[in-house]
Amino acid sequence: MNWEILAILALVLLGLEMLTPFTVFLWLSIGAAAAAGASYYGLDWSGQMGVFLLGASGSIATYFLRRPPKTAPDVSAPAGVLTGLQGVALTEIAPQGRVQVADGSWHARSVQGTSIAEGTAIEVMGHEGATLLVQPLPSPEA
Repeated sequence: MNWEILAILALVLLGLEMLTPFTVFLWLSIGAAAAAGASYYGLDWSGQMGVFLLGASGSIATYFLRRPPKTAPDVSAPAGVLTGLQGVALTEIAPQGRVQVADGSWHARSVQGTSIAEGTAIEVMGHEGATLLVQPLPSPEA
């Protein structure tokens, strides 16, 4: 295929990439640009196709190999982030109410099913969905 057509195709794919929320057209654009270069240097269509596939798959592999590892905890899983943290009961938990933990107000339920008074220090033991399972901390006088 003519290298000019492949270069235009690469630019069109790059333009499509800017209009979509995912990156599939970026990889195809890189492959088309590589095939345009191969065509410019005189490779036949099978060589151009091989360069296209190599460019597209190589750019995809580079993305996945070089992306940074996920280091932040998943805030959509409160047990992994909040278990073991301490907070305070914002309302009476009898057996359900609200607690303040880690800069947020959460729906909570007493692990033992007993009442926890408002203002009592609590510890997060786990969760059921978005509801934290809490228990009161021992009072300092005890």
